[in-house]
Amino acid sequence: MFAPDKFPIPVMKVFFASLVLLFVFCDNAYSQDSPDLRDTSAIRIMTYNVKMLPRILTYIHHKPIKRARLIPQFLIAENVDMIVLEETFDYRADQILKRKLRTAYPYIYGPANKKGGGTMFSSGVMILSKYPMKRLEEIKFKSCSGDDCWARKGAMLVELTVKGHTIQFMGTHLQAGGTPQIKRDQYAQIEAMLERHARPGVPQILGGDYNTFRSDTVLYPTMLSILHAEDGPISGDIQFTSDDIICDMSENYCRTLAHYEQDIIDYILYKGNGLPHRSVTRRITRYMTLWDIDHRDLSDHMTLIMDLKL
Repeated sequence: MFAPDKFPIPVMKVFFASLVLLFVFCDNAYSQDSPDLRDTSAIRIMTYNVKMLPRILTYIHHKPIKRARLIPQFLIAENVDMIVLEETFDYRADQILKRKLRTAYPYIYGPANKKGGGTMFSSGVMILSKYPMKRLEEIKFKSCSGDDCWARKGAMLVELTVKGHTIQFMGTHLQAGGTPQIKRDQYAQIEAMLERHARPGVPQILGGDYNTFRSDTVLYPTMLSILHAEDGPISGDIQFTSDDIICDMSENYCRTLAHYEQDIIDYILYKGNGLPHRSVTRRITRYMTLWDIDHRDLSDHMTLIMDLKL
């Protein structure tokens, strides 16, 4: 073995300088995978159900205020162009999210469908963007079932120009549970809204929590057919946006069940209106940090991100 103390001083300087250069090179090589060094020509879009239910529902122990202070740092690090959030029902948590995200995403619409008063909540759908947006339309679903009827669930459509491309971006949150017919009615309402604003060559990108299992051999293809939109494969190790087995925010986590839910229910769909995309990739990310003695997951959903080249 070499003994560095036996070398002359100049040789030792060269030896240690080489080590420094090696560490610098390795660090730079590793950082090529960081979010802010990804392909900047791609339009990056995120959908994330943050489970910010009203904090008065203390029995579910979801602490929306605490999580609202933690989630923005993860969203900002992804460096996406547009975000649609679902279940932003708690007013104070909403304000925290907006305040912490506004520097990176100065253009914010929602939560949608706030008007009406009474005891009903908004749709819980919020769209954030780095680029100015024009709000085209909001709709409230005509049919609902169970607890979903306490919210004005629906969809919101905006138009914006991103990296030289004019696009329309929709955020939505569909019925949880309920009958298949309710979901089919909601797909049809969304499609009618999209058709009212469709223009040749202006793609419509449809993000949100569709509460439609990708494994459902009837409803999933029905959804794509009614919306005239396309989905695609998921890249990476995480393949589910809803996972009872690993997600400690899932209501079925650590329960003894015959069948655990592991599926995709959150989507970013593409409707080109005559403009095919050059490439598209989708990946699912899990945001975790210890925020409670029993919880590390920051929501009961994973995050879906799409990189789109037009």
